[in-house]
Amino acid sequence: MSNKQLWLKTLDDIVAIVDSTRHSIPMDDLFKDEEMYTPMRSVISHFDLAAWLMFDTEENRPTTSQLVGQLWRHIHKMRGVEPYLERIFDSYLSLYRVNYKSEGGIYVQSILFPEPAVIIEATEGAKELNEGEIFLGRIVDSSVGHFLFNKANVVPENLRKDFSEQVEELKKRQPMIRENTKVYQETLKNGNPEILFLFALAYVQAQEREVPYPFDEDDELLDVDDGILALAQEFSEDEDAVIADMYLLEHMDSAALMAEGVNLEDNRFIHYDELMIAASNDGDFIDDAQLLRIYELLRRWCVEQKNDAGRKSLEPADKKILDYKRRLARSVRGMYRINSLVKARGEMNRSSNWIDQFDRYLETVLDQDLVVTKSGAINQKSLDLVRKNVPIFLQTSKANRESSFPELVFFRKFALLKSMIFEEDGLLLPTIRLEQYMQMDDEDKVVLWVSTLLNEKFRGTDAYFRQWPIQEVFAESLKPGAGAGLLIEAPEDKEAMIRLRILQLGRDLDLYDMAVDPGGDVFFIPTDFGAAAFSYMGILEKDNVIAPFE
Repeated sequence: MSNKQLWLKTLDDIVAIVDSTRHSIPMDDLFKDEEMYTPMRSVISHFDLAAWLMFDTEENRPTTSQLVGQLWRHIHKMRGVEPYLERIFDSYLSLYRVNYKSEGGIYVQSILFPEPAVIIEATEGAKELNEGEIFLGRIVDSSVGHFLFNKANVVPENLRKDFSEQVEELKKRQPMIRENTKVYQETLKNGNPEILFLFALAYVQAQEREVPYPFDEDDELLDVDDGILALAQEFSEDEDAVIADMYLLEHMDSAALMAEGVNLEDNRFIHYDELMIAASNDGDFIDDAQLLRIYELLRRWCVEQKNDAGRKSLEPADKKILDYKRRLARSVRGMYRINSLVKARGEMNRSSNWIDQFDRYLETVLDQDLVVTKSGAINQKSLDLVRKNVPIFLQTSKANRESSFPELVFFRKFALLKSMIFEEDGLLLPTIRLEQYMQMDDEDKVVLWVSTLLNEKFRGTDAYFRQWPIQEVFAESLKPGAGAGLLIEAPEDKEAMIRLRILQLGRDLDLYDMAVDPGGDVFFIPTDFGAAAFSYMGILEKDNVIAPFE
């Protein structure tokens, strides 16, 4: 037998031992004095409860070793169980999402802890998992790979969205999960049942919130029953995600038609890989989750259409997805938001002047006919309209022209970069991207702004952005004594004014707070979100390697 086969056989045997042992454990007596744990007894399987008692409670570990050892010697007289049992003792129950499934393995990722995805072996129990599913399970890390211990406790598809929302809410009540992950994971090996409780409570609350029809049947956009757009509803239960996917698929369909004269309904179109590359380069995917959904949807579409050449253009899956993700992470023109920043972004505790300013600028574009000159700047009449609606914090000249208000130039250039507006017949006109942005909550807007401003390509997209040394000022803010050099009370030249506005921008985007030490010096304290952003920049120590399935 190979080492992998030995592991598979060993795990099967230990699962059998746990399964037989659970019958001797008085399950109804577990936590009977703690009413709050009632959901656990109704939702968690007896097997998982027995495994938790045997492997995850320190006081029971010696008994487990003795029991398993005795039974093991009757089964395998020539082979010891200790090396295998030690790895199981190192594991713990947690919540995972299935990112991707192939013959070579199943990519799963923790939805609780900020850690990379792992590939679990395609055992009989693991093969039952499907892409997108969320489950409670124990993953054992061995010298020959990762294995799912027994079977996964899968959240039903109709509960998945509400369950995920409940988990996120419950995580907020236990900040240690995010702020001190390693220590918290150690507690799971010392009898902490919180993960079981979190799973059970989120499950029960999701059941209580379940609605029979997740979509508005009167919504014409979702009332599609055939073609590639109809597949979008099969790959997400979130209405906003479905609509976003439909818009992107329509964009891809138009791109195919313009490039080759045929749309995606025609099997003569086979260059699906080129569509994914273009969408990744342009930042058309808002996040990695949408990238994976569209990839799987296109692959399914090719299979259903019997378009083998189109399907093959998307293979091999692991290499293609990694390539798309790398391209997407480097994109600057679209609506892509960096995953690590999305995860770090909590609820905003204060308003953002910058977000409010830009919102009002876009609202003015929607409500008014803004005329632009041959240089692209808005003319004086349009400038007066904008100034009535948009708060101005930075003015470098008394001249009544757009260039005297660097924030307004920046907003116009940024909106053009993101294809939220375009110029036609001397007017600034809105696009669907502008509407999509306005529908985002402030937290998502902040993540989009930071994701873009920290992109290494950002300053090169327009010469004007080079006048705003944003990354440089953010980096300086972390240095000792930064306040003295950056906080100039009454800057007189344009460059100093812009640097001071950038410093205020960092606070507007919740990257840091300002404090004063006993000596009267101002210093900057990164928020949790700011620490994630500065880590991404490489200012704080962090592994910046892009995981294939983050």
